[in-house]
Amino acid sequence: GEFNGKNHLIKNYNLSSEEEYVGIFGYTIEADIKNLIVENASIYGIDSYGTGGIVGCAFRGSINNCTFSGQVCSTVGSVGGIAGSSRASLSECTVSGKISDGCGGSSYFPDGIKIIFGTGGIVGDNEDTLYKCINNANVYPKGGGIAGCNQGIIASCVNYGNAYGGISVSTTSSSWM
Repeated sequence: GEFNGKNHLIKNYNLSSEEEYVGIFGYTIEADIKNLIVENASIYGIDSYGTGGIVGCAFRGSINNCTFSGQVCSTVGSVGGIAGSSRASLSECTVSGKISDGCGGSSYFPDGIKIIFGTGGIVGDNEDTLYKCINNANVYPKGGGIAGCNQGIIASCVNYGNAYGGISVSTTSSSWM
């Protein structure tokens, strides 16, 4: 489906959850989210796979022209100002505030499959395209300014926040910046 926020404002939103995916939208599939402003929000995931200011996990679809300001934090899992985990294209999104995790970017091996958790100003774990996004948030403790773990494409993005990795902390051989 499609959600057009028409540049309306969600202000002073607080969310704390133990769900697998935490955000204004927890988990989206082939959704197009655009023109949404979230201001002075606090999003907190407890043992969540993905925690984001807008979406916990975006699977396919797109997120365009969205702005988040506030704090996004999780005890474990992928954490990002816009999306914790993204397999969707993001463009022209802006983040300010503080993005942090309790694990500093980690991985584990359930059933022999490696899962990487990242912390990033825009996206914790990127597997698609990030285009023309701006991060002004401080990313702690060892996050990337744009993506924590980049397994996709990062193009024309800028990081102005304090971050361990200027653009991304880790990349894969299939990624491009």
